[in-house]
Amino acid sequence: MSVHPISSSMLLAAAIEGAQSDQAKPFNYVVAWTDVEAAQPSIKLKGFDNPDSVASYFAGQDNVRYIAHARGHGEDRIFIGL
Repeated sequence: MSVHPISSSMLLAAAIEGAQSDQAKPFNYVVAWTDVEAAQPSIKLKGFDNPDSVASYFAGQDNVRYIAHARGHGEDRIFIGL
């Protein structure tokens, strides 16, 4: 069984899809991640109702190695490591 890492663009596409769902609610959290190639910039997303919903959404993705949650400066940051 081969393993195909998720690219940053795939994670962003998944986040946007989640943000556009009917059940999504606006919020002001920052989702950031790094991949094995290079650090990616933080991307502000709207559409998840709390940081736990962001973390659980990405936790279901293949090849996500870790998810860390940090709070500060009026924002929540979810770091997703591939």
